[in-house]
Amino acid sequence: MNKNLTCNQVMSLLNFFISGELNNKLREYVEAHISKCSRCRKKAEELKFVLLKYQNIKEDIMNEHKESILNSAFIDNLSAYVDKELDADDNIKIKIAILILYHHAAKICTPFHTSIRRHFQQE
Repeated sequence: MNKNLTCNQVMSLLNFFISGELNNKLREYVEAHISKCSRCRKKAEELKFVLLKYQNIKEDIMNEHKESILNSAFIDNLSAYVDKELDADDNIKIKIAILILYHHAAKICTPFHTSIRRHFQQE
């Protein structure tokens, strides 16, 4: 691969670059391009911002609902729910648990989406 990457090549590598999944040589090529290209640098910063916000939301949800999400009975029942193997009572319990998780995720994600929209509108 040519060490002078194009913007399209950098854009296709940004997720991997930000998450630290590129080998050293590719990482250096992306860094070199980003240091010279303000457009790609801006996109990298925006993606870092979005990924950091997403990670924070994911951690908030996991911390708030760790017991219910990681409860093996819930996971087993969720699988049985998908396979339509639950009795009526367990079916209702799963639906309630899913609605609670959805409600909390929506409560957390709405401000996240709003802050991202504001961030991009400021440019």
